[in-house]
Amino acid sequence: MDFILEIDGTLFLIEVKASSHPSRSDARGILAFRQSYPQRKIGPGPIIAPTDSQYQVTENVRVIPWDLQQW
Repeated sequence: MDFILEIDGTLFLIEVKASSHPSRSDARGILAFRQSYPQRKIGPGPIIAPTDSQYQVTENVRVIPWDLQQW
């Protein structure tokens, strides 16, 4: 996990990858943090990568293109 943002008490866990097709294994830092801190309010976490499109890798982790103009 590369960044943690806290907005109004909710943590947003962000991973940045150079791979053009991140997978579930690339979300392991986010998943481990969620498991280690179940009492914390944690929002969905993106993996930001040089991909062409968005896609889900887990229930709460989505890959998004690094140059995405709008969510």
